[in-house]
Amino acid sequence: MATTHFDGFLTDGTNGVYYNARLADGQVIAVKAQPGTDTVDVYLPDAIPTPDGDAWELEDSWEAHLTAGDDPVEGRYFYDVPADDVRALIEEHGGEHTNQGR
Repeated sequence: MATTHFDGFLTDGTNGVYYNARLADGQVIAVKAQPGTDTVDVYLPDAIPTPDGDAWELEDSWEAHLTAGDDPVEGRYFYDVPADDVRALIEEHGGEHTNQGR
């Protein structure tokens, strides 16, 4: 399964901000990456269960609450997740959606 959109984040970086990646099942994750990196920071909505494995151990349970403002945030941030583990997560959800939009 191709992860062209996600791979673009790895190649070009995201300029220090989170960019959305829409999954084939309609879920959206957000990724922050440096150009040419092997690890990324990931925001997962609560609707996506945390995958098993050591890659998802660096969870920041407070970041969403501290930056949400008046809007409740229902998700979690994970840091330094290997790109291969994020790619596997994307594939578990049917790959990337064909329409990433803006």
